[in-house]
Amino acid sequence: MPRQRLNTETGQSAILFAAVLIGLVILVALAIDGGSVLNGRRITQNAADSGALSGTHYMVSSDGPTEVGMMQTINSIIESNNIPDTNGIPGDETNANVAIYYTDSDGERLTSQPCYIAPCGFIPNPARGLDVEVSNQVSTFFLGVVSRRSLDVGATATAVIRGSSGGDDEIRDNVLYAFGGIGRAHV
Repeated sequence: MPRQRLNTETGQSAILFAAVLIGLVILVALAIDGGSVLNGRRITQNAADSGALSGTHYMVSSDGPTEVGMMQTINSIIESNNIPDTNGIPGDETNANVAIYYTDSDGERLTSQPCYIAPCGFIPNPARGLDVEVSNQVSTFFLGVVSRRSLDVGATATAVIRGSSGGDDEIRDNVLYAFGGIGRAHV
């Protein structure tokens, strides 16, 4: 008498195909959103670098530099690098996406004085550079489906002047140093 086989393997390939398809969609989502975050971080780092360099240059090359003028210079450069202005007045001294700290000639933040987070009304006398922190929102595509429509990215850049300080005649004696920035992404 022949034995009858029971076919209990029906549909296994459909389950396997669905699992592979879900994994593939997750990988594509990570690649697209990850690439978007990396691009946003690069844009933010470029803005922080430009802001630190332009602000430090303004601080030492202008006759009678003011903090408002320095902040306007920094914010104009940062906003031209696609970092949004938070108060609706581009190029002014206010932008909540930008934090500025005064530094010494080694790039260390000054902490012995009462005010080193700008704007505090004046540029401190021992300041020889700036530490600029920039934050930005990066839109997501696939994470938006899971209620994460954007991610916060940020970057820090430091620029200092080493050498003599003075007007435009002495600026050639100064050397502008920029230190590497640190980027961060928050999920």
